Amino acid sequence: MPRHSPQAGQSLVETTLLGIFVLVPLFLVTPLLGKYVDLQDSTLQATRNAAFERTVWSETGQRDGMTTAQEGNVLPHPQVVSFKCAPTT
Repeated sequence: MPRHSPQAGQSLVETTLLGIFVLVPLFLVTPLLGKYVDLQDSTLQATRNAAFERTVWSETGQRDGMTTAQEGNVLPHPQVVSFKCAPTT
């Protein structure tokens, strides 16, 4: 007849405690960490965009030759500059 030791079921209890005290908080903290990193990235992108916009606008309030009243909410198409090279012989 098999004898049961006093430690029978100990692994199940340890796994349950591990799940409750370690794995559940880990799964709850992971999305919060992701949101924090996304917030940092969004803030950095906004500062870069603000710095870029500052370099594009002139002191007279014009952008690419258009006034803000003419522009409205539509951004103008960028002007394409083509360089023609002299043929080499």
